[in-house]
Amino acid sequence: MPTSLLNAEPQKQLILHAVQDLSLAIWLQRLGLAAGSPLVRHAEEAAYHPVRIRTSAGDAVVPAGMAMKIFVHGESGLRKPLVEMA
Repeated sequence: MPTSLLNAEPQKQLILHAVQDLSLAIWLQRLGLAAGSPLVRHAEEAAYHPVRIRTSAGDAVVPAGMAMKIFVHGESGLRKPLVEMA
């Protein structure tokens, strides 16, 4: 049953059904969110920060939004988001 993001239950997997405003829909598509994209509404505001990674080629800074999507797979089988590895 479709609902607005404001009325959705926190921490529940959602699917983006439609965006009513055309300019907002275009902006969201540029961010990779289109109809059918999975979403999760967090109960609290998530305050993530960019992550600095040191490699043999030098340092790299990964923006917080991208770092939230990167999962590190440990030898024990544990998968953890990059932003939680501080």
